[in-house]
Amino acid sequence: ENTTDVKAWSISPYLVHRLGRDATMQLRYTRDSVDSGMRNAFGDSSGDTFLFNLASGTTLRSLGWGLNYVRQDLDNRLVGSSSSEMVNGSLRYQFSRVWAATATAGYDRYDFEGPGPDNKGRNWTVGGVWTPSLRTSVQASIGRHLYGQTGSLAATLRSRRTAWSARRAWTRRSS
Repeated sequence: ENTTDVKAWSISPYLVHRLGRDATMQLRYTRDSVDSGMRNAFGDSSGDTFLFNLASGTTLRSLGWGLNYVRQDLDNRLVGSSSSEMVNGSLRYQFSRVWAATATAGYDRYDFEGPGPDNKGRNWTVGGVWTPSLRTSVQASIGRHLYGQTGSLAATLRSRRTAWSARRAWTRRSS
């Protein structure tokens, strides 16, 4: 008597188009739904997500770039409707086989019911990547997001029989 059957489905057609060796473009639409059969106890929901991605190809060896746009509209029977929209660009410059610099810049907008400050704003990060071998990499970044300062550190080490990974991300909220 203390169980519920939850039904969920998702469909996500997409198109990938290579623009020669210069770039790759991806368009994706996702429609999904969750239905618990208990409309007052759980927030049955449906969503629509649209994604556009354009990324550099293999023409430029030392410079990589990307442009990404995502819009998501959710309808939840318990808490109402919400939407989000994110656009960002990224750059990666490969100084040598071992060292690369990274940078991102973008804009986020969140629209949902509830109290609080403005839920939109710019974001950016700068960072670096150290890859001393094909099996080892360390990535670090620092930046600013809508809610405050951000940072991340990620390390990966792979051997013949194991794979090790450590990640740490943080956000220091603005007042």
